[in-house]
Amino acid sequence: MKQFLPKFSLISILVILCFTINQAQQDSVFDYTKDPELLKAINDAMDSPVSELFVLWNQFDWIQVTFPQPANKLNPFKPNTRRAEWVSVYSLIPTFPIPLGSVNWVSRIALQFPTIPLKEELGKLFNVTPGGGAIIGDTSLVNTIRDPYGKTSGFGDMLYIGLFGPKSSFKLENASIIWAAGPTIMMPTASKDILGTGKWSAGPALVLMYSGSNWKYGFFLQQWWSFAGDDNRADVNMTNTQYFIYYSPHPDWAFGMSPNFTVNWNAAPENQMTFPIGFGFNKTFYFGELPVAIGAEWYYSIASPEYAPGSRHSFRLYIMPVFPAPWSDLAKLLREKMP
Repeated sequence: MKQFLPKFSLISILVILCFTINQAQQDSVFDYTKDPELLKAINDAMDSPVSELFVLWNQFDWIQVTFPQPANKLNPFKPNTRRAEWVSVYSLIPTFPIPLGSVNWVSRIALQFPTIPLKEELGKLFNVTPGGGAIIGDTSLVNTIRDPYGKTSGFGDMLYIGLFGPKSSFKLENASIIWAAGPTIMMPTASKDILGTGKWSAGPALVLMYSGSNWKYGFFLQQWWSFAGDDNRADVNMTNTQYFIYYSPHPDWAFGMSPNFTVNWNAAPENQMTFPIGFGFNKTFYFGELPVAIGAEWYYSIASPEYAPGSRHSFRLYIMPVFPAPWSDLAKLLREKMP
């Protein structure tokens, strides 16, 4: 399993590259970038969380996590005494739409492959949560174990998100409001105890987005409560919110950020929140008939747990090829435009 992640990531990227190169070599391929109407339709669809697009989202996160270190028996936690380690998470998130009359049902399945800087033997003392690779647990217990640091890789907990939203957005002057809501379910599929929560968890998901001619901003919220699973594992009560704000000087370019901030409601107040800010960019490339968005972002957590593991710096890279659903308005427009 430790070798599976890099091989799987490489195979996924190679498949995408082979397909795009093959498409780019076709002489009859239509140049999207020369048609403003088509270009805008493609980018609007890529920005919408409930568009009729098949998406193969590949996301790579590298997160610097700091662990509080014991000072002495009388003062077990000395402020600003922390050990920094790195977590890496590869996420494959296939997304597929199903039309239901005037509503789109968009399903996302998040498959995650984390690598964390702790030994597998720590087992149930720590949890790795989906949606950013947050590590939660009781640091005081870990500090009683000699040399807890190491490397553990494998398959993490799996997420399903089902979003239901209207096909037609709410129109404003030169802008639109897009929304969707539905269930989110976390499944205890981790290959090792330390890589997951050991719990079945579920709750609501909500996305709300303002989409203007240049500015786009909004949030994607998920809340999980555990309802079944390993009785010896800690209960889950966590909110994960991805907020985003982007400025697009051109339909193919965007500058901004989309970090995830988390609240672990079961933790002590000083250990509940992680709130990052950052900056990055993304660009849509066209390889023949295949649009591919590629982006990179850096984040810094201005708030993180004081006496528990918390993120500081993080870096995100994503590669997102998209395919219009055959029944979608975008696919119909493409067929009209194709020579």
